[in-house]
Amino acid sequence: MVAIGDGSGEALHHYTDDDISRLTAEGYIVIHRGLWDYLPTGCHIRYIRKDTGEGLTRAQRFRSGGYVKGRKLGESGQKMILLGKCPYKGTTPEDRKWYSIAQDSIETLWKQYDRFAFIEIHLIYNSLAQKKQQIEDLVARVERLERRAK
Repeated sequence: MVAIGDGSGEALHHYTDDDISRLTAEGYIVIHRGLWDYLPTGCHIRYIRKDTGEGLTRAQRFRSGGYVKGRKLGESGQKMILLGKCPYKGTTPEDRKWYSIAQDSIETLWKQYDRFAFIEIHLIYNSLAQKKQQIEDLVARVERLERRAK
């Protein structure tokens, strides 16, 4: 593997908010920070870097990402994600290029999901929404009972 870029993989390209919406709307899902260590090798991600006070807009901090090649610890022990241009090892030098991004420098991360998994994702989402509603109903019920008991 050959390291490329400044850690972003595409430092000169800036996206509009419409571009970001289009690039993350279909086929991508936001991944909770606690799950980033479990991103499978070969999956495609997109991300927005955290605001470092440089005055860059959200759109200027967006990166179209790459394919997860692996993980490593940085020099100061921070978790790094290794990204490349291809989901496999590749046969050309261009295919084998990679860069790393510190997980702590990422604000939002999207993972491309398998289109066949959409039904499962939808079912899980609906189940979680139902559970959330049940919890809210129980909290309201407890509050009503506590008011009566006073």
